[in-house]
Amino acid sequence: MNILSVNCRGCGQPEAVQELCLLVEKWPAVVFLMETRMGEERALGLQRNFGFPNAIVVKSEGLSGGLMLLWQRNVVVAELRDFNEVLLAEEQIGGNDREAWQMAAFKDAVNDCRLTDLGYHGLPYTWDNRQDAARNVKVRLDRAFGDNRFLDVMGGSEVFHVPLAESDHCGVLVETWDRDVFGSIKQQVKSLRAELEAERSSTLYQGPTDRERHLVATLGEVLAREETMERQRSRIAWLKEGDRNTAFFQAKARARNRTNRIKLLKDEAGNEFTDQDDLERLACDFYQKLFAAQENLQPELICRHVPRKVTPEMADVSERPFSEQEVEEAFFQMAPSKAPGADGFNAGFF
Repeated sequence: MNILSVNCRGCGQPEAVQELCLLVEKWPAVVFLMETRMGEERALGLQRNFGFPNAIVVKSEGLSGGLMLLWQRNVVVAELRDFNEVLLAEEQIGGNDREAWQMAAFKDAVNDCRLTDLGYHGLPYTWDNRQDAARNVKVRLDRAFGDNRFLDVMGGSEVFHVPLAESDHCGVLVETWDRDVFGSIKQQVKSLRAELEAERSSTLYQGPTDRERHLVATLGEVLAREETMERQRSRIAWLKEGDRNTAFFQAKARARNRTNRIKLLKDEAGNEFTDQDDLERLACDFYQKLFAAQENLQPELICRHVPRKVTPEMADVSERPFSEQEVEEAFFQMAPSKAPGADGFNAGFF
């Protein structure tokens, strides 16, 4: 399912309509048009041309404004449009610096609505004032957000900035696909609950059987494992132990996963690669070269220019035997559910 958002700056010109028709040929499930500068009758005619069964039209006021939402049936949508504001100062190129309080207010609104920025591919901006030289300004005003429900259903979505000729804004295209979240654990929980329901249904007039007790214990273990894994993925260490709030951890983990995902790499010649096999090969080659021993090295030439930072007193402190109290203090400063050691157990086990 694809979702398309365009600030079209007027749909009256044939060239603008033709450009939109080419975009709609990809059959997005939802199309949101801003600044259509069209009346209701012309907008509904555009709906018929595009072939969408459903539409909501807000007619323009004179030569400004106008909104149009087109959609197919049974869709889950993200929040995408021209927000006319940025989250970070780096999202603007050129022009006067943006006011920090405005960016902070936008960020607070995004957090209050529990939305996650879906990222993007393509140009780092979506609006260009098309002025020359020092007067040119480019800003990422258009973007796509998803809430927890959207990320649950369409968590693998990709956002693309689509350059347009007839508008000073890029189109924002969201390509989505369904995916299982935490698949194996989720399937185990679902299967165990079904087995537990069936077992309890067959023993309505007696106490819990051994099989029921076994299923309850196993389900509890799987739920605890799910929460622990979600906690590790989300890297949230401050929530108290025992607070079963996996939806919170899932949302944090999904947001972090979007940030950590590598989608494109360049080789030394500047060639771009997006295929998974090529990404793995380039990463391996890079680190093999990085950590490989270099020939004809003379580290003493460099070391003689590096000032001494460790004094003899500091060396004595670091080399003296450590006490049990120091080990205990260091151990209890570790987060209990972080990455395990070589034996496979994390700090919480001990």
